[in-house]
Amino acid sequence: NSLFASLTMGYQDILYLTVSGRNDWASTLFQTGNYSYFYPSVSGSFIFSDLISSPSFLTFGKLRLSFAQVGNDADPYAVSQYYNYVTSFGSYPLQTTPDFLFNPDLKPELTTEVETGLDLRFLKDRLGLNVTYYNRNTINQIWNINIPSETGYRQKVVNGGEIQNQGVELSLSFDVFQTDNFQWRSQVNFSRNRNKVLNLNSTSDEVGG
Repeated sequence: NSLFASLTMGYQDILYLTVSGRNDWASTLFQTGNYSYFYPSVSGSFIFSDLISSPSFLTFGKLRLSFAQVGNDADPYAVSQYYNYVTSFGSYPLQTTPDFLFNPDLKPELTTEVETGLDLRFLKDRLGLNVTYYNRNTINQIWNINIPSETGYRQKVVNGGEIQNQGVELSLSFDVFQTDNFQWRSQVNFSRNRNKVLNLNSTSDEVGG
């Protein structure tokens, strides 16, 4: 089950603000007590070209900034023991336990992202530049790790570590040729992304093993 709310406000077609919030109740985490989790988002934009006395070659200019969180729950049957039905032995029904060790303390994943960008257009939209920078961190990732088979299990589900995803995106668009009846527009894109493991929290020994 989920609840979601969003509010958008604007001021004189120059400033815009959007605020949202969502709360999830995940049945797959119900027995852990961590089944309810809230994550918000805030984004704003400022069209500064309409407010300042911009040069004649600047057609449009906008600065944007956003903050957002996203939650994620686990797969079914990850937090408590269950039984599988197998072929009956004569008239006697049989059940087995899986070789997967559950985790009664499992938490939902949480991703937090901050993004900022600049949108510029020049010479009556004949030339455009879009620049975006983002930083995304994910904590309490839900992993299945291998464990010694002597335990009677083959894998265990755990929360593990913090991952950072950081990058920049550039987009340059321009008119190659334009008449009253024909327009040829091209676009060049550049992107760079880096992933980094920041830490392996309390489950680091299990993950490393």
